[in-house]
Amino acid sequence: MRKAVKFSFAYLLALLVTFVASKYALPDQLVTAQDHVVTAFYAVLYFFVLPVLYWQWVIKVGNKKAWRIIIALSLSSFAARYSFPSDIAGYFDFITWLRYPFIAVVLAIEFVLFFSIVRGLWQARHLSGDPRLGVFSAYEEKKAEHLDLALAFSYEPASWYYAIPYLSRNHIKPLATLELRSGRVWFLVASVFGLLVASTLSYFALLPVNEILAIVASSFLVYGVIMATANYRISRHFSVYVSGDNLVINNNFLNLLSIHSQDIASIVQGDWPKSKNDQILCVGAGERSNVEIKFEAPQTYYGLMGMVTEQVDTVRL
Repeated sequence: MRKAVKFSFAYLLALLVTFVASKYALPDQLVTAQDHVVTAFYAVLYFFVLPVLYWQWVIKVGNKKAWRIIIALSLSSFAARYSFPSDIAGYFDFITWLRYPFIAVVLAIEFVLFFSIVRGLWQARHLSGDPRLGVFSAYEEKKAEHLDLALAFSYEPASWYYAIPYLSRNHIKPLATLELRSGRVWFLVASVFGLLVASTLSYFALLPVNEILAIVASSFLVYGVIMATANYRISRHFSVYVSGDNLVINNNFLNLLSIHSQDIASIVQGDWPKSKNDQILCVGAGERSNVEIKFEAPQTYYGLMGMVTEQVDTVRL
């Protein structure tokens, strides 16, 4: 797991732990001096510590725009609305009022998403490669944040494309096959089982907080079965291939590296132990690599559906 991905998960874990702990530690109302101290402590965690962690671990490490700090503050405000004592929680009612325009936006997004899924599936029947690759050619001259967003949305048709063998029957033949844990049957079974268990647990855990939130979270996890299947098939059958002038390397379905042939400085065979150098991307299971590719200039490695990006100048397979 790369540095940017580790720190992103670390922030989510810190947010989750803080929220769960606050549900048990914070009082229902401010009565005693101890209640004020505990509430002040969690206020500092929510609105200072967590935003600072987001700035350092997500924005700085992931090379993201500074405006994304709004995401951290919004998450903290949402958590405060449902965990702080009633005396203070009322000040965060704006989160409740925002649910109405939020629902309207969600419905609009759902309609657009439904249309894009149907259109993507219809177009995918003739595709010979990854639907995500079209995003690179379409957005290569536009701002990086446009490409990141478009790439994230392209994972929707891509997940169906790879999950259903009929749709990917015309896929380009692989150049090589990486040894990936995600390409093994036991990993697929464990992933599906874990998603179903997590869906059930999340529903019952969030039900006391908010029924709609419990349903949305549970449904989202169940829907992840499609992506888990796509992850298995792309790791097993299409981990390395050449599409046009690009060498495509899939370190599972969520992580993608596409390199133009002109940007490749050298490709050599050898034997290297797994490196701790952040500039060397090691792809595949095991502790040793046997192929090293160097680039003329740093290339962008897209992780977590394009939400985390890193610059690398060497990749070892």
